[in-house]
Amino acid sequence: MFIAIDKQHNIIKASDYRNNKEYFCPACKEELIFKNGSIYQSHFSHKNNSDCQTFSEGETPEHMEGKLLLYKWFKKEKIEVQLEAFLPALKQRPDLLIDNKGTNIAIEYQCSPISKETIISRTRGYNINGYNVFWILGQKLKVLEKINTKHFSYISTDSRERYYLFQLDQKRRRLEILSDFSGSQSELHYTIKSVSVSSTLKDVFGDSVNKERSVHDNKKNKEEQKEYLYQRSFYKHEKSRFFFELMYKSGLSVESLPDSIFCIVRSEWMIATFSYQWKLLMLIWLEEFEPYQVITKNVLVRKIKEWETEKVVAFQIMPNVNTANLYRPFFEYIEALCKNEIIKKVGDEKWVRYKGR
Repeated sequence: MFIAIDKQHNIIKASDYRNNKEYFCPACKEELIFKNGSIYQSHFSHKNNSDCQTFSEGETPEHMEGKLLLYKWFKKEKIEVQLEAFLPALKQRPDLLIDNKGTNIAIEYQCSPISKETIISRTRGYNINGYNVFWILGQKLKVLEKINTKHFSYISTDSRERYYLFQLDQKRRRLEILSDFSGSQSELHYTIKSVSVSSTLKDVFGDSVNKERSVHDNKKNKEEQKEYLYQRSFYKHEKSRFFFELMYKSGLSVESLPDSIFCIVRSEWMIATFSYQWKLLMLIWLEEFEPYQVITKNVLVRKIKEWETEKVVAFQIMPNVNTANLYRPFFEYIEALCKNEIIKKVGDEKWVRYKGR
């Protein structure tokens, strides 16, 4: 750890260490020892028989160097930041704690794998206690090409409901930001840009840094999607089993599926359920309404929650994202159906069905 307290409970950084003084853990109050090795940055450490759970040892050089790199970057930018601040109410210590004009932001630099349950617990703990949290991934966890389900748990959102995944390239001293997510989970599109720690932090969310590359740009057309479904229908994939059962029960085949099934909306990556499944559920449900019977947003939301309860629709686990925002793909699909004249918009968040699928 990089901080300790003295007998007067003053916070002392390892860089300000003075010999012949006693220093203690901010959490468990046990006496600490000072280490000034050649591999690690100078830091404090518990004695071997310590059972402190809040300031556990075993930090890798990457973790220690990375959070110090971020700390110095924030300090250079004149941002009020604390290193390893202990939060008694949570019994946690984020790697960095930022006070941005009254908004408290916890920064977690994650270098080693942890369970989804731990990510969810920590994120919700911060949120409930009034802290925003941003996760930054280290080398072992970073996205190489494809985003997997574990990465979704680390996604952050801003006040404009834009989604980001952060990762630190420590050796190159740059922060990588994945954003502009679109498409389905199996064919997720996103862009990456890099911000050097020698540049301004405004570049992190701004457009002044050019996007390095766009990943997974090739979208399948309708015929390619049909071929994909044909191939999948020959094998018993658990994820798509319910879809094919629903398709057959509805008297449909891959060839007779409505064209609107193959429409990919921007935010459908938020849904973990097989893409074609939730769209077919939507189309079947819409046929239950009489032509020109009004369908409201509240009616649709209630139906989505019902599908969730029945476990025929599931969303990606993203504890940093408001639950209501996860419903966005359904409303984007509604807009697509309006363009295809399956339904018609008749007011603010009101639609009617006037054409069969």
